[in-house]
Amino acid sequence: MPMPPSEKRARAEAGAVRRVAKDGPLIISIHVPKTAGSRFGEILKARYGDALAYYYGPNNPKTHPLARVRPKDLDADLFDRLHASGVRILHGHMRANLLMRSVPDHSRYWVWLREPIEQVISYYHFVRTSKGDGGPLYQAVQEQGISLDEFVTLPQITNVQTQYCGPLQLEKAGFVGVTEQFSRMLPLIGLRDQQRWSNVNAEKPMADRDTRTAIARQMTDDVGLYSYALELSIRRLGIRDTRLQSLYRRWQGLVGRPVAERIAAPARPLEPEEPR
Repeated sequence: MPMPPSEKRARAEAGAVRRVAKDGPLIISIHVPKTAGSRFGEILKARYGDALAYYYGPNNPKTHPLARVRPKDLDADLFDRLHASGVRILHGHMRANLLMRSVPDHSRYWVWLREPIEQVISYYHFVRTSKGDGGPLYQAVQEQGISLDEFVTLPQITNVQTQYCGPLQLEKAGFVGVTEQFSRMLPLIGLRDQQRWSNVNAEKPMADRDTRTAIARQMTDDVGLYSYALELSIRRLGIRDTRLQSLYRRWQGLVGRPVAERIAAPARPLEPEEPR
Protein backbone atom coordinates (compact mmCIF):
# COMPACT_ATOMS: atom_id res chain seq x y z
CA MET A 1 0.00 0.00 0.00
CA PRO A 2 1.44 3.43 -0.93
CA MET A 3 2.53 5.61 1.95
CA PRO A 4 0.20 8.61 2.50
CA PRO A 5 1.78 11.97 1.56
CA SER A 6 1.33 13.25 5.12
CA GLU A 7 3.32 10.31 6.51
CA LYS A 8 6.05 10.84 3.91
CA ARG A 9 6.37 14.47 4.99
CA ALA A 10 6.46 13.48 8.65
CA ARG A 11 9.22 10.94 8.06
CA ALA A 12 11.18 13.43 6.00
CA GLU A 13 10.99 15.97 8.81
CA ALA A 14 12.00 13.35 11.37
CA GLY A 15 14.97 12.35 9.21
CA ALA A 16 16.13 15.94 9.12
CA VAL A 17 16.51 16.15 12.90
CA ARG A 18 20.15 16.86 13.76
CA ARG A 19 21.96 13.88 15.26
CA VAL A 20 25.28 13.75 17.05
CA ALA A 21 28.24 13.14 14.75
CA LYS A 22 31.77 12.28 15.84
CA ASP A 23 33.26 15.08 13.77
CA GLY A 24 30.17 17.29 13.68
CA PRO A 25 29.65 20.66 15.37
CA LEU A 26 28.83 21.01 19.05
CA ILE A 27 25.15 20.47 19.82
CA ILE A 28 23.61 22.65 22.55
CA SER A 29 20.87 21.01 24.62
CA ILE A 30 18.85 23.61 26.54
CA HIS A 31 17.50 22.28 29.83
CA VAL A 32 14.39 24.25 30.80
CA PRO A 33 13.67 23.55 34.50
CA LYS A 34 11.15 20.78 35.19
CA THR A 35 10.78 19.52 31.61
CA ALA A 36 12.54 16.16 32.16
CA GLY A 37 15.91 17.77 31.43
CA SER A 38 17.67 15.85 34.21
CA ARG A 39 16.29 12.59 32.90
CA PHE A 40 17.36 13.55 29.39
CA GLY A 41 20.85 14.45 30.63
CA GLU A 42 21.24 11.01 32.23
CA ILE A 43 20.18 9.32 28.99
CA LEU A 44 22.66 11.45 27.03
CA LYS A 45 25.42 10.62 29.51
CA ALA A 46 24.73 6.89 29.27
CA ARG A 47 24.86 7.07 25.47
CA TYR A 48 27.72 9.53 24.87
CA GLY A 49 29.85 9.41 28.02
CA ASP A 50 32.61 12.03 28.02
CA ALA A 51 31.29 13.46 24.75
CA LEU A 52 28.57 15.07 26.90
CA ALA A 53 29.34 18.13 29.04
CA TYR A 54 27.04 19.78 31.57
CA TYR A 55 26.54 23.47 32.25
CA TYR A 56 24.68 24.51 35.42
CA GLY A 57 26.46 27.73 36.27
CA PRO A 58 30.12 28.43 37.10
CA ASN A 59 29.95 27.10 40.68
CA ASN A 60 27.94 23.92 40.15
CA PRO A 61 30.08 20.76 40.52
CA LYS A 62 28.33 19.17 37.53
CA THR A 63 29.55 21.90 35.17
CA HIS A 64 32.38 20.83 32.87
CA PRO A 65 35.77 22.29 33.98
CA LEU A 66 36.16 24.14 30.67
CA ALA A 67 32.71 25.72 31.04
CA ARG A 68 33.00 27.23 34.53
CA VAL A 69 32.13 30.72 33.36
CA ARG A 70 29.23 33.11 33.77
CA PRO A 71 26.32 32.52 31.36
CA LYS A 72 27.17 35.65 29.36
CA ASP A 73 30.68 34.26 28.76
CA LEU A 74 29.48 31.14 26.95
CA ASP A 75 31.00 32.17 23.62
CA ALA A 76 32.40 30.71 20.41
CA ASP A 77 35.92 30.32 21.81
CA LEU A 78 34.64 28.29 24.75
CA PHE A 79 32.56 26.10 22.45
CA ASP A 80 35.63 25.52 20.27
CA ARG A 81 37.67 24.47 23.31
CA LEU A 82 34.95 22.06 24.40
CA HIS A 83 34.78 20.61 20.90
CA ALA A 84 38.57 20.21 20.73
CA SER A 85 38.46 18.31 24.05
CA GLY A 86 36.04 15.76 22.58
CA VAL A 87 32.72 17.21 23.76
CA ARG A 88 29.91 16.93 21.22
CA ILE A 89 26.88 17.93 23.33
CA LEU A 90 26.62 20.71 25.94
CA HIS A 91 23.55 20.23 28.14
CA GLY A 92 22.21 22.44 30.90
CA HIS A 93 20.45 25.60 32.06
CA MET A 94 21.40 27.99 29.26
CA ARG A 95 19.42 30.72 27.51
CA ALA A 96 19.22 30.81 23.73
CA ASN A 97 19.41 34.61 23.54
CA LEU A 98 22.96 34.47 24.98
CA LEU A 99 24.05 31.37 23.10
CA MET A 100 22.85 32.46 19.68
CA ARG A 101 25.19 35.44 19.65
CA SER A 102 27.99 32.91 19.09
CA VAL A 103 26.03 29.98 17.62
CA PRO A 104 23.28 31.41 15.38
CA ASP A 105 22.57 28.08 13.65
CA HIS A 106 19.13 27.02 14.95
CA SER A 107 19.72 23.41 13.88
CA ARG A 108 22.40 22.98 16.56
CA TYR A 109 19.89 23.38 19.41
CA TRP A 110 17.84 20.75 21.22
CA VAL A 111 15.11 21.58 23.74
CA TRP A 112 12.24 19.91 25.61
CA LEU A 113 9.04 21.80 26.49
CA ARG A 114 6.31 20.85 28.95
CA GLU A 115 2.65 21.76 29.40
CA PRO A 116 3.09 25.20 31.00
CA ILE A 117 0.74 24.92 33.97
CA GLU A 118 2.21 21.63 35.14
CA GLN A 119 5.74 22.90 34.49
CA VAL A 120 5.41 25.96 36.71
CA ILE A 121 3.56 24.09 39.48
CA SER A 122 6.29 21.47 39.50
CA TYR A 123 8.94 24.19 39.45
CA TYR A 124 7.43 25.91 42.48
CA HIS A 125 7.22 22.77 44.59
CA PHE A 126 10.74 21.74 43.58
CA VAL A 127 12.13 25.07 44.76
CA ARG A 128 10.00 25.00 47.93
CA THR A 129 11.26 21.56 49.01
CA SER A 130 14.86 21.71 47.79
CA LYS A 131 17.73 21.90 50.27
CA GLY A 132 20.69 24.23 50.10
CA ASP A 133 21.22 27.80 48.96
CA GLY A 134 19.96 28.24 45.42
CA GLY A 135 20.02 32.01 45.24
CA PRO A 136 17.31 34.70 45.31
CA LEU A 137 14.62 32.46 43.83
CA TYR A 138 15.01 29.92 46.63
CA GLN A 139 15.14 32.65 49.25
CA ALA A 140 11.87 34.13 47.99
CA VAL A 141 10.09 30.78 48.20
CA GLN A 142 11.71 29.20 51.26
CA GLU A 143 12.50 32.18 53.46
CA GLN A 144 9.87 34.71 52.45
CA GLY A 145 7.28 31.97 51.95
CA ILE A 146 5.71 33.33 48.75
CA SER A 147 2.72 31.41 47.44
CA LEU A 148 2.34 29.68 44.10
CA ASP A 149 0.13 32.56 42.93
CA GLU A 150 2.94 34.99 43.75
CA PHE A 151 5.63 32.71 42.31
CA VAL A 152 4.17 32.77 38.80
CA THR A 153 4.29 36.58 38.75
CA LEU A 154 8.05 36.76 39.38
CA PRO A 155 9.89 38.17 36.31
CA GLN A 156 12.17 35.13 36.06
CA ILE A 157 9.21 32.71 36.22
CA THR A 158 6.49 34.26 34.05
CA ASN A 159 6.72 32.53 30.65
CA VAL A 160 9.94 30.84 31.75
CA GLN A 161 9.99 28.41 28.81
CA THR A 162 9.74 31.29 26.36
CA GLN A 163 12.55 33.01 28.23
CA TYR A 164 14.82 30.02 27.79
CA CYS A 165 14.01 29.62 24.08
CA GLY A 166 14.28 33.35 23.32
CA PRO A 167 14.99 33.86 19.59
CA LEU A 168 15.24 30.13 18.86
CA GLN A 169 12.84 29.23 16.05
CA LEU A 170 11.39 25.85 16.96
CA GLU A 171 10.69 24.81 13.38
CA LYS A 172 14.40 25.24 12.57
CA ALA A 173 15.79 23.68 15.74
CA GLY A 174 17.70 20.42 15.53
CA PHE A 175 15.26 18.81 17.96
CA VAL A 176 12.18 19.93 19.89
CA GLY A 177 10.52 17.50 22.26
CA VAL A 178 7.41 17.65 24.42
CA THR A 179 7.83 16.08 27.84
CA GLU A 180 4.44 14.34 27.66
CA GLN A 181 5.74 12.31 24.68
CA PHE A 182 9.23 11.79 26.10
CA SER A 183 9.85 8.11 25.32
CA ARG A 184 8.18 8.30 21.92
CA MET A 185 10.30 11.24 20.78
CA LEU A 186 13.74 10.00 21.86
CA PRO A 187 14.16 7.75 18.77
CA LEU A 188 14.08 10.89 16.60
CA ILE A 189 17.61 11.55 17.85
CA GLY A 190 18.69 7.93 18.07
CA LEU A 191 18.01 7.43 21.80
CA ARG A 192 15.89 5.14 23.93
CA ASP A 193 14.48 5.59 27.43
CA GLN A 194 16.21 2.48 28.76
CA GLN A 195 16.36 3.52 32.39
CA ARG A 196 12.59 3.91 32.75
CA TRP A 197 12.88 6.30 35.65
CA SER A 198 11.31 9.63 36.34
CA ASN A 199 11.80 12.48 38.80
CA VAL A 200 8.07 13.21 38.99
CA ASN A 201 7.19 14.44 42.46
CA ALA A 202 4.40 12.19 43.68
CA GLU A 203 4.07 14.32 46.84
CA LYS A 204 3.34 17.52 44.90
CA PRO A 205 0.00 18.98 46.08
CA MET A 206 -2.80 19.18 43.55
CA ALA A 207 -3.56 22.73 42.41
CA ASP A 208 -7.25 23.53 42.09
CA ARG A 209 -8.98 24.80 38.97
CA ASP A 210 -8.96 28.47 39.97
CA THR A 211 -5.23 28.36 40.63
CA ARG A 212 -4.57 26.72 37.27
CA THR A 213 -6.66 29.35 35.49
CA ALA A 214 -4.68 32.12 37.19
CA ILE A 215 -1.42 30.46 36.15
CA ALA A 216 -2.59 30.18 32.55
CA ARG A 217 -3.24 33.94 32.46
CA GLN A 218 0.37 34.57 33.46
CA MET A 219 1.79 32.03 31.02
CA THR A 220 0.16 33.03 27.74
CA ASP A 221 3.45 33.12 25.82
CA ASP A 222 4.40 29.68 27.13
CA VAL A 223 0.96 28.36 26.18
CA GLY A 224 1.51 29.51 22.61
CA LEU A 225 5.06 28.16 22.50
CA TYR A 226 3.97 24.79 23.83
CA SER A 227 1.05 24.62 21.39
CA TYR A 228 3.48 25.12 18.53
CA ALA A 229 5.84 22.48 19.91
CA LEU A 230 2.91 20.05 20.09
CA GLU A 231 2.08 20.64 16.44
CA LEU A 232 5.71 20.05 15.44
CA SER A 233 5.74 16.87 17.52
CA ILE A 234 2.63 15.52 15.82
CA ARG A 235 4.16 16.10 12.40
CA ARG A 236 7.57 14.69 13.25
CA LEU A 237 6.25 11.59 14.98
CA GLY A 238 4.00 10.93 12.01
CA ILE A 239 1.28 9.44 14.20
CA ARG A 240 -2.46 9.71 14.50
CA ASP A 241 -2.53 9.91 18.28
CA THR A 242 -5.97 11.10 19.37
CA ARG A 243 -4.76 12.06 22.86
CA LEU A 244 -1.92 14.15 21.47
CA GLN A 245 -4.20 15.71 18.86
CA SER A 246 -6.78 16.57 21.52
CA LEU A 247 -4.13 18.10 23.75
CA TYR A 248 -2.89 20.19 20.85
CA ARG A 249 -6.38 21.45 19.96
CA ARG A 250 -7.05 22.37 23.59
CA TRP A 251 -3.93 24.49 23.77
CA GLN A 252 -4.34 25.90 20.29
CA GLY A 253 -7.61 27.44 21.41
CA LEU A 254 -5.76 29.44 24.06
CA VAL A 255 -3.26 31.02 21.68
CA GLY A 256 -3.91 34.70 21.26
CA ARG A 257 -0.96 35.94 19.18
CA PRO A 258 0.85 34.84 16.00
CA VAL A 259 3.50 32.16 16.48
CA ALA A 260 6.28 34.29 15.00
CA GLU A 261 5.59 37.08 17.47
CA ARG A 262 5.67 34.72 20.43
CA ILE A 263 8.90 33.02 19.48
CA ALA A 264 10.65 36.33 18.92
CA ALA A 265 9.79 37.60 22.41
CA PRO A 266 12.91 38.79 24.27
CA ALA A 267 14.20 36.69 27.14
CA ARG A 268 14.30 38.04 30.68
CA PRO A 269 17.32 37.51 32.95
CA LEU A 270 17.45 34.23 34.87
CA GLU A 271 19.57 33.07 37.74
CA PRO A 272 22.57 31.06 36.42
CA GLU A 273 22.00 28.18 38.83
CA GLU A 274 18.47 26.83 38.89
CA PRO A 275 16.90 23.51 39.83
CA ARG A 276 16.54 20.55 37.58
